[in-house]
Amino acid sequence: MKNYIMSEKKNQLKKLINSQLADELIATVIILNAISLFLATSSRLYSHYGWWIDLFDHCCVIFFAIELAARIYVSGLSFFKSRWNLFDTFIVLISILPHAGYLSSLRTLRILRLVRLIRFFPKMQFLIVSVKDAIPGMLSVLFFLSLFFSIFSLLTFNLFKGLNGEHFSSITNTFVAMFQLMINDGWVEIVRPVQKIVPYANAFFICYLVVMRFTLLNLFFGLIINSVQSAARAESNQVIKNLKKNIDAAAELEIKNEITIEHKIDALMEEIKSLKLTLNKQDEK
Repeated sequence: MKNYIMSEKKNQLKKLINSQLADELIATVIILNAISLFLATSSRLYSHYGWWIDLFDHCCVIFFAIELAARIYVSGLSFFKSRWNLFDTFIVLISILPHAGYLSSLRTLRILRLVRLIRFFPKMQFLIVSVKDAIPGMLSVLFFLSLFFSIFSLLTFNLFKGLNGEHFSSITNTFVAMFQLMINDGWVEIVRPVQKIVPYANAFFICYLVVMRFTLLNLFFGLIINSVQSAARAESNQVIKNLKKNIDAAAELEIKNEITIEHKIDALMEEIKSLKLTLNKQDEK
C-alpha cells in the first residue's frame, strides 16, 4: 500500500514537471535570472540594488536546484542519459560554487542557462537539428576555406611583404589582414597603399574576394540553408505520414463499427422474427 502511494505521488510529480505550466514557469525564471545577471554587471545599479539582485539570484539557484532534484527523483538514473539533463546539472552545480577564489569565475557560465530555452521552443530545436545535420558538409567547406585562405595569405605575404607597414610585415599580420578583407573590412587601409606601388594588386585582391567571400562563404551558408530545407521537408513528410496513419486508423475503426452495427442489426432482426413466430403460434392456439 505504501509503495502504491509513493508510486502515485511520483506519477503526479512527473505530470506536474512535464506540464506546460511548469515549462512556462521555468522559462520565465530563466529569463528573469538572465536579466538579473545583466543588471549585476552595472556598477551603478549594483551599488544601489546589489542586495536585492543577489537575493533574487540565490532564490533562482534554489528554484533550479529543487527542480533538478525533482526531475532526478522522478526519472532515477535514466535522468543522466540525456545530454540536456547533464548540461542542466552542470549549470546548477556551478551556480552553487563559492563567490571567492578562482572557482568564482566559473559562476559566470550561469548565463549558459539561457540555452535551456531551446527545449521550450520547438522551432529553435528544429534549427539546432538542421545545423547539426549540416556539420559534415560544413566541415568540408571549412577545410577548403582554410586551405584557400592559407594559400592566398602566403601568396600575399611573399608578393607584398613590407609594402604596407605592419599589415604584411609578418605572416601573422598577413593572416589578420586577409581575414579583415574576407569580412569586407579594411579595403582602403590594406589594399590602397599596396595598389599605389603594385598596379596588379587590385586584380589579385578582387580574385581573392571572389574565391573566398562570394564562392566558399556562400557555399558554407548555402549548406546550412539546404539542411534547414531538408529538415523542413522531412518534418512535413513525417506530419503527412502521421496524418495518413490516423486517417487509416479512423477508417479501420469506422469499418469495424459498421460491421459491429450490421451484426447487431442482424441479431435484432433474428430476434424480431423469432418473436413474430412465437406470437403467431400463440394466436393459433
